Amino acid sequence: MNMKRSGSTGLLPLTLMSLPILLLLFACQRGARQEKTELLPEAGPNERNFSAYKPANAYAEAGKGLLVRTILETEGPPGMRVQVRDFLVAPGQRTDNVSFHGAAVVEVRSGAGSVIVGEKRQELVPGRTFSISEGQSLTLENKTALPIALRVYLFTGR
Repeated sequence: MNMKRSGSTGLLPLTLMSLPILLLLFACQRGARQEKTELLPEAGPNERNFSAYKPANAYAEAGKGLLVRTILETEGPPGMRVQVRDFLVAPGQRTDNVSFHGAAVVEVRSGAGSVIVGEKRQELVPGRTFSISEGQSLTLENKTALPIALRVYLFTGR
């Protein structure tokens, strides 16, 4: 059996396949027109219309150039308490001595600077961790234009 194909039936699949492509091209061209939005007027020097929003777990100032917030407080192994805190060191600031009531492991989450623990200076880069023994204090120094973010895991006895 020899079946002869009609020339018109070969065009139908080609047309059906190209139709969605053509529709997408035309739709993308129409969506490319952008509307211009004017900027809001600049706030005046006496403008006091601030948002009433208050974050659930805001940072609090804990000393010169240092902001702290507590992320988690929980009971650890028997006789231990665990706290997780976030520290932010402001750009271009050197903190006062920071001491802990327990031992701590500190993780550098972002930023760069240095920490002085006792007499020892160590450079801070993202991903670096260091520990603080109970009774030790540290000084943080940020000489960059960006804040240093630290996560502190504090272990205290009850």
